[in-house]
Amino acid sequence: MDRVLPVSDREQVLPESRTLPQSAGGTMFTRNTKIVATLGPATGSPDLIARLAEAGADVFRINASHGGQENWSQWIQSVREAGIQVGRPCAVLLDLQGPKVRLGEFRGGGCLLKTGSQFTLTVEPLVGDARHASTDYAAFAREVSPGDRILLADGAVELRAFERNATEVHCLVVRECWRWSNGSLCDMHRSTPVTW
Repeated sequence: MDRVLPVSDREQVLPESRTLPQSAGGTMFTRNTKIVATLGPATGSPDLIARLAEAGADVFRINASHGGQENWSQWIQSVREAGIQVGRPCAVLLDLQGPKVRLGEFRGGGCLLKTGSQFTLTVEPLVGDARHASTDYAAFAREVSPGDRILLADGAVELRAFERNATEVHCLVVRECWRWSNGSLCDMHRSTPVTW
């Protein structure tokens, strides 16, 4: 816990931009939380970046899944200029997208995977249904072992692998949910480095 100093001592230690108004007891508080603003098409103009910095944004997040190097370069330059305008550093956080492991197409656009049912994931291309689906990750069947947990759709569907061969992993549906085409696979050991 931060030690609260009398106002006269705090003013000597902290820059003005980081102090908040005095409390009724005559002490001053410091903002320990950083404010992160996400940049994108709606927030990427130099004017809006400057206004966000003036409003207290400390860090400007750029989602690398969107835009391109030209957009990012312009946003970084605008953040640097905004930092100069407000008289304090403004950080840039580049949020990199990791590799995605995707499911293939499903007949009718999706299906319901029911708890207790069997579901097979294969590296062979096919149109999926409530019994099986394909994945674009060629090493999938080699890297999943019986007992491994596999999550689909950012964890909405949970599978448990119980058998595998060279091209397929047979699973039991532990937590059911509607499953749609081109969804993501996650939470499995594999050689492709992925940050969860």
